[in-house]
Amino acid sequence: MIRHLAFCTLGLLLITSPAGAQTPAPKDRAPDLFKSAFQKYSKNDLNGASEDLAAIQAIIDDRRGNFGLRQLPDIKDWQAKKAEKGAGLLGSGSTLRRVYTSKGKTVTAEIIMDSPIIQQLAPLLTNPAVASAGGFESRRITGKEALIKVGDPIELNLWIGAGILFKLTGTPAMKENEIVAFAKHFDFDAIEKLKKDVAPEAPK
Repeated sequence: MIRHLAFCTLGLLLITSPAGAQTPAPKDRAPDLFKSAFQKYSKNDLNGASEDLAAIQAIIDDRRGNFGLRQLPDIKDWQAKKAEKGAGLLGSGSTLRRVYTSKGKTVTAEIIMDSPIIQQLAPLLTNPAVASAGGFESRRITGKEALIKVGDPIELNLWIGAGILFKLTGTPAMKENEIVAFAKHFDFDAIEKLKKDVAPEAPK
């Protein structure tokens, strides 16, 4: 009898459940956190308001990071590890990273955002004369000014603006033409939009 009821229940679930039903997306918590932060601020609960705003910032960083990971695509003839999100230099800002390998060579691609340290390095990354003193040479790649430092590893830095640094590190003994060709696989215009209002829609 119990087994019969179990089968009947299972059959009912199969009939009433739509084919290919998916788990509902999690609700976006940001609107409620905004309301909560305002209410706490109005009551002079500044610590509570600050915690809510910090949670909102974490949500924004997470959405931006997920969108940014798409800008580290698969590349033909290269094997790529899963793209990762992490903290920026010394824990400030954020970094998106993916490692590619092919025929014994490795390239690490990084998108570094909102890092105060990177902001301080902006003059080096945007001024060819200053960069030259640091061993970098200026090269034009798909309409953007890049700085390359030949060596092992070889480095390519491209200041996209709006607080975003795109960086490639290649080893062992990659040549300049190889790192430049690799860089052309990335959409710098799309990367620049990471700091603009183009993030994926939030959960409903």
